[in-house]
Amino acid sequence: MDIENFELPILNEYNTVAMLLFLLLSGEAKATQLLKLGGSYYKNQQLATQLADLNLIEIEVHSKPKLNYIYRLTDKGRKVAQKLKEAEEIIGE
Repeated sequence: MDIENFELPILNEYNTVAMLLFLLLSGEAKATQLLKLGGSYYKNQQLATQLADLNLIEIEVHSKPKLNYIYRLTDKGRKVAQKLKEAEEIIGE
């Protein structure tokens, strides 16, 4: 590993693990429901966009009757979230 070019992984971003596990448990969530994770609406929106760019979640946009975002895990995101859940279980032993 080249330490000079080391970049922090996406899992280091605030709320990444929580968002993936929340979506694994809930199946899907509206943007306002993600506020339960902490942080601001804007920060959660930024994180969701990063996760979507990595094909870990999909974002569905509804514009009527008002603008609403719905988040779901992709197959890849579900695999990652399941591994995170397994890691949490090991930590809890």
